[in-house]
Amino acid sequence: MAVSNVNASNDGSLYLNNADYATVRNASVASSLYTTGIFVGQDKGAVYAIYRGFLTFAIPEMSDITSCVLHLDGSADYSTTDFDLYIVSSTYSNPLVLEDYDLIGSTPYNDTWNSSSYSAGDNALTFNATGLAAVLAAQGTSLRFALRSKKDVDATAPTNIEALKFTAGQNAYLTITYTEPPIEETVEATGEGGVEVGISLTHPIEATGEGEVSVGIPVEVAGGIALSNSEIITLGSLYLNSEISGLITRY
Repeated sequence: MAVSNVNASNDGSLYLNNADYATVRNASVASSLYTTGIFVGQDKGAVYAIYRGFLTFAIPEMSDITSCVLHLDGSADYSTTDFDLYIVSSTYSNPLVLEDYDLIGSTPYNDTWNSSSYSAGDNALTFNATGLAAVLAAQGTSLRFALRSKKDVDATAPTNIEALKFTAGQNAYLTITYTEPPIEETVEATGEGGVEVGISLTHPIEATGEGEVSVGIPVEVAGGIALSNSEIITLGSLYLNSEISGLITRY
């Protein structure tokens, strides 16, 4: 099991306000872009306003995932009314541009997290099964997502201020617990009579003597010869004009 902390990149926020709430929520282009902080939420003052945050993470290679937590460093709580914060999918640009405002999903990637839990220090949002599947699918590449208010997702207009600000940059990061993919190693073993057998496996092998190779995992020789754990192949005794030469692979 491996654990990696992955810092955010290309992060920031998009903002739009208008006297009409539907216009603010359903627009495709924002009016302002911030890269000095990650703002999330809604606001009702003289006009309606919506803030949406954006983050990108380089996901390590993995064969399975156990958990993922987004850590956000609290910078300011402007809320007079608490709200649920969602991590959602996004296909925003690199770098972030005003036209990315509506390139966001609506399905939450995280367990319930309410702004009443806000801290001026670390704020930890735990990924749910949907979010974990998204991280696993992005393994070896980058994952982009957005932060938005559940009320924004539900198209519920605010009645006052419902907004948070988090620190941008390396203070935003993912902690991912995962299983690393198998690492294949290919070696060549030369047995009595000059047989060369290519071996592809995820664990080391050991030569035990002239013409012998000890294999510490179950393997199968191309051609159908099955070998149990720790069995010794005596290449010299099996060699009949390259009859056994070939690739040994896991089964």
